[in-house]
Amino acid sequence: MGLEAKIAPSMLSSDFANLASEAQRMLACGADWLHMDIMDGHFVPNLTIGAPIIESLRKHTKAYLDCHLMVTNPLDYVEPLGKAGASGFTFHVEASRENWRELVQKIKSKGMRPGVSLKPSTPIEEVYPLV
Repeated sequence: MGLEAKIAPSMLSSDFANLASEAQRMLACGADWLHMDIMDGHFVPNLTIGAPIIESLRKHTKAYLDCHLMVTNPLDYVEPLGKAGASGFTFHVEASRENWRELVQKIKSKGMRPGVSLKPSTPIEEVYPLV
C-alpha cells in the first residue's frame, strides 16, 4: 500500500466569527482534515486558538482535527485537547527534547494521533529518535 496524501487547509485563515461554516466550506471543497494552528505567543510570536475553540468546532464537525502545536510546553496541552476532541497532536521536537517519550505516550492515551514537527533551522536528525 502506498502513501496517501491528505488535504488539510489551515483554519487560521478562516473567518473566526463563522468557524463552523468555514470548516464545512473547507470540507465541501475537498479537505480531508482541518489543520488547527495552536500558538502560545512564546514558542512563536503569534497567539492563536486553544482547547475551547477546538471543543466548540468539534460540536459542528466529525472531521479529523489536525492540531499543530507551536507551544513551549506541549505536555500541558495534551489533556485539554484530548477532552476537546482533537484528532491529531503534532508537537515540535524543539519543545520536547527532554520528554518526548512521555509526551507521545500521553497523546496516545488520550486517543489522539501523535505527530512531530520541526522548525526550518532545526537539522532533520533531531527527529530521528522519534520515528
